[in-house]
Amino acid sequence: MIKEKRIFKKENQELIYSLEYKSMKHLRVKVKQGEVIVSAPYGCPVQYIESFLAQHMDTLIQQTQHYEYPVDYKDGGYIDLWGIRRTLHFKNQREIILKDQDLYLPDQLHRLQRWLFIQLRDEIERLIQIYQRQEPHFSVEKIDFKAYQGCWGKCYPRQKKVIFNTSLVYQKKDFVNYVVVHELCHLIHPDHSAAFYQEVAKYCPDYHRLRKEGKL
Repeated sequence: MIKEKRIFKKENQELIYSLEYKSMKHLRVKVKQGEVIVSAPYGCPVQYIESFLAQHMDTLIQQTQHYEYPVDYKDGGYIDLWGIRRTLHFKNQREIILKDQDLYLPDQLHRLQRWLFIQLRDEIERLIQIYQRQEPHFSVEKIDFKAYQGCWGKCYPRQKKVIFNTSLVYQKKDFVNYVVVHELCHLIHPDHSAAFYQEVAKYCPDYHRLRKEGKL
């Protein structure tokens, strides 16, 4: 796969997009987390790609502008912790303290990142323990976390291993619960068959709505 960053200009408009050449048949354009991503077959001319972008320029720009990042790291900025917006307050202190809708912390980004990881890890482990008490087949030997771009989690049934997206800490807790259930159910059904979703529905009856809410 070949990747490159490009700028396309049309009259007084400018669009920055990522171009990925892949083994595929048709052109595909999507907006993910405020970024326009174009996937194209090998050999597809840039002129054809940008002709397509020109036809959808207004819509693409609108979609990129509507994306709001979950963290605005500055004093008085914000963080969307568990889907709830909290105001950041930089203080001369060692601890990070959450009080209602306010988060008090030292001006050290790595400290905030570590704190967020701990919040997510503890919540995921808490949920897994709850479901393990209900279903013996939800036996997990390893839990890991990664900054995935295209999925919320992965399950490796043979290794009894589950991996979760670190960005889940910005999502609502009911969606996090759904992702945990989804990955645990893969320990019983490795595919996405009807039986798999029946298993998911046992523990998360509202999974249809939650799947739509948590688009990456």
